Amino acid sequence: MAVWAQGTGGPIPVDDLGLTLMHEHIAIFSPGVREAYPFLFDMDEVLSRSVEDLRAAKEAGIGTIVDVTTPDLGRDPRLVADAAAIAGINVILCTGIWLDVPRYFQIRSADHAAELFAREIEVGIGDTGVRAGIIKVASNEEVTGPQETILRGAARAARATGVAVSTHTLASARTGLRQLDILDEEGLDLGRVVIGHSTSGEPKYLRNLYERGCTVGWDQFGSIEPADEDDAIANLIAFVKEGRAANTVLSQDAGSFVDWVENVPRGHTHVLEAVLPRLLEAGVNPSDIAAMTIEAPARLLAIADST
Repeated sequence: MAVWAQGTGGPIPVDDLGLTLMHEHIAIFSPGVREAYPFLFDMDEVLSRSVEDLRAAKEAGIGTIVDVTTPDLGRDPRLVADAAAIAGINVILCTGIWLDVPRYFQIRSADHAAELFAREIEVGIGDTGVRAGIIKVASNEEVTGPQETILRGAARAARATGVAVSTHTLASARTGLRQLDILDEEGLDLGRVVIGHSTSGEPKYLRNLYERGCTVGWDQFGSIEPADEDDAIANLIAFVKEGRAANTVLSQDAGSFVDWVENVPRGHTHVLEAVLPRLLEAGVNPSDIAAMTIEAPARLLAIADST
């Protein structure tokens, strides 16, 4: 049985993924704005910036970046595939929907959402031929009705295709637990779920997530205040020393271009350059570093087939 991950350039043997960041962005566009006002965007410059950041990531030792930019965040599969190919790095795209569920989905069923997500995984995104390799869903203060429909559709598509589900949450509102309830009700193996944006979560909440069997995404390093990052690193060290590394992934939620942020926190190297050294200095075992950055991502991104 072959086991691989689905990259923008085609299947990737999981042993070739290397150090993997599970929650990043290449380019984000406000939905509809680029289509209506294309003259506002210098796409050659966006591509150039994206390639520059991806090359820097590769040179730093990163093997794979998971780009969780959904259609309602202006996902551009051709742009990302081109940037990945030029930079010579693995990139995995997502299907799914972010916080602001389009009205189209608000009057349709979870099964319909599941069909669309599965098509992007099994056939490709639009007419690009680029296939998604993970499903992204999102909630903030609460799981709204439309977001629940998307969550249920994501769970059904994940069960049908074998890919993992990655979530956006608001840790202070503990929404990851409600997301897990819904995904569990749909029969999805919670070991195939990453509850994202948990970096600033309180220890009790984080422990509840780990006890549910999911993977916890500490994926906002470099995107939060330095004092909050200090607290997050201390909490992360404590959980790793408890034996939670196998269910932990790291990232920084960075992007090369975001059209609503003037000074985008660019680059994908903060975890390697600023977080991993602090973990090692605190006595975290290198095998636990590998578990969080190589082994857990490979397990989550792996798709088995019968070939």
